[in-house]
Amino acid sequence: MIGMDEGSSSARMSRYETGAHEPPFSIAERLASVLKVPAAYFYCDDDRLAEFLICYVVLGEFQKNQVLALTLELSGPAFAGSDSSTSSTTCPTTDAKLSHKS
Repeated sequence: MIGMDEGSSSARMSRYETGAHEPPFSIAERLASVLKVPAAYFYCDDDRLAEFLICYVVLGEFQKNQVLALTLELSGPAFAGSDSSTSSTTCPTTDAKLSHKS
């Protein structure tokens, strides 16, 4: 299903699960595709973030922009625009710019 040899896949998956080996990112991407989750899901150390990612991937672009705008708004005054009616906010890690009405 994800392109692993069936003869060795059980042992390999077991080593991944126990942390003895870390799968290449390409394996994580293939697993994610089969399970219909983002690859980032496998690397979350916070269950709430993992759940958020599963919910996020089913949103449309407009909804994703709304989620980002709300997240930036909730992040605190460091990311708030100076104009209270319309602000342009930039995410510090991606430099993604959003314009939104307050």
